[in-house]
Amino acid sequence: MKNFSIQKFNLSLNFVYTLLLILILPLYPIIYGQNIPWTKYGNKPVLEPGPPGNWDDSGVGAPCVIFDGSTYHMWYTGSDGSNYRIGYATSLDGISWTKDTIHNPVLTLGDPGEWDDDWVYISNVVKVNNIYHMWYTGGDGLDHYYIGHATSSDRINWTKDIANPVLITGPENWESDWVAASFVIFENDTFHMWYEGYGGIGDITHVGYATATNPNGQNWTKDTLHNPVLSPSPGNWDYPRIENPNIATYDNKLFMFYNGGSYENQDIGFATSTDKVNWYKDPNTTLGRGAAGEWDDWSINTPFVLYSNNEYKMWYTGWSNSIGAKIGLATSPTLPVELTSFTATSQLGKVILNWTTATEINNLGFEIERASFTTTPGQEKLWRTIGFVEGHGTTSEPQQYSYIDDISEINAPSFVYRLKQMDFLGTYEYSDEVMVENPAPVDYVLYQNYPNPFNPTTTITFGIPIKTHVVLKVFNAVGEEVAQLYNGEKEAGRYTFEFNAEGLPSGIYFYQLKADGYGETKKMLLLK
Repeated sequence: MKNFSIQKFNLSLNFVYTLLLILILPLYPIIYGQNIPWTKYGNKPVLEPGPPGNWDDSGVGAPCVIFDGSTYHMWYTGSDGSNYRIGYATSLDGISWTKDTIHNPVLTLGDPGEWDDDWVYISNVVKVNNIYHMWYTGGDGLDHYYIGHATSSDRINWTKDIANPVLITGPENWESDWVAASFVIFENDTFHMWYEGYGGIGDITHVGYATATNPNGQNWTKDTLHNPVLSPSPGNWDYPRIENPNIATYDNKLFMFYNGGSYENQDIGFATSTDKVNWYKDPNTTLGRGAAGEWDDWSINTPFVLYSNNEYKMWYTGWSNSIGAKIGLATSPTLPVELTSFTATSQLGKVILNWTTATEINNLGFEIERASFTTTPGQEKLWRTIGFVEGHGTTSEPQQYSYIDDISEINAPSFVYRLKQMDFLGTYEYSDEVMVENPAPVDYVLYQNYPNPFNPTTTITFGIPIKTHVVLKVFNAVGEEVAQLYNGEKEAGRYTFEFNAEGLPSGIYFYQLKADGYGETKKMLLLK
């Protein structure tokens, strides 16, 4: 495992304050995550090794970044060719970084003979109750790697946990040799950790999952029922190593960026989940190595994704075969679709929706949502998802879409529609709303009363396609008429009447509509 360029930075780091990424995975697990258009920054790294003789002169990598609204804060791993330590840097734009030369390295090696006396690297920082928690990988130089914990109030001065290491190997074979590269989020008073494990079988590594309810992030319980939760796929680009899980969460949806491939040459992949343990991998890489001769043409790994300033940012470690590790940046846009029109028309019991886009970037597709007004427009809308139309990914050509909604059996005078446009990274944006009146039904219809059961009043609605004479009556269980709600002529449309059963006993009643040869009877229940 002792190889700075690959193995050490092949163990990920991350942070719970990635504000990004929504996931509609439950509905679309197969297509979600494809074709994410990452653009590398300027074909050059944004953080490079220090000058000769410095603690990080042989390479830097494994970035972990927090954005506090004005400043980016990065913890990174640095190497002097023999040992690994963790440094700190800041930036106003995520591109130009200033290393803290006064305090670096901010997390150093353990004392001789301790479990982390040779390597301290791959940090993951989470802020909880104004305290910064860092989980990191420690090694003793004898291929023993575990996960440790440290805390800080100022991001710079760190105190290692006396309970270290807080996560060790085993009990399962897939993680019997070492565990490393943890990523932690804090949710509902529980810490959730994803980590890398190796069991000494070939060159295969996996990702596991554990939880801790201790307020200090100690006493971890591994999920032996589901572990490992992500594994490489034989014959796929990520075989035999899946490493460095980077999790971004939003609205109970999770996104995992990870690096995979051989020991020497790796790329970055993407997976999605809604329950933290069942993950769906995109079959393709989401970010690949640079072209021959570029600074990251040999391998890239340890991705860290963050949303800020209207775009997604991915910092990652890259290197060529002859140059030490450096940190690069790639970005992806967050406003992928320019919607130019959205209309709704009704005819013959259906609403036809049409919309057009001028351009699309990273467009997963559109959820169609409908709200109906049962009384007066302006009341609170209750939105319901009624369908999905797949987008065209990335295109500069105008695209036309349509969706037909069958409203023939829906009792409402009008409807409102909107589109929920979603990209492959989880961002979504709502369109403007369009309203359409519910036209007269194409046939006679008698709707079920509401509420049912009722006490003592309920509403009865019917629809007629033409102007005609209608009779609406109510009968008891033995067929006796107890009320006549209407007897007269009506124009085509939908009509609602109230039935008041005050003075009638509990029981089953029937209401009947007769109109121009049409007749229908429905049952309702009065409970007092």
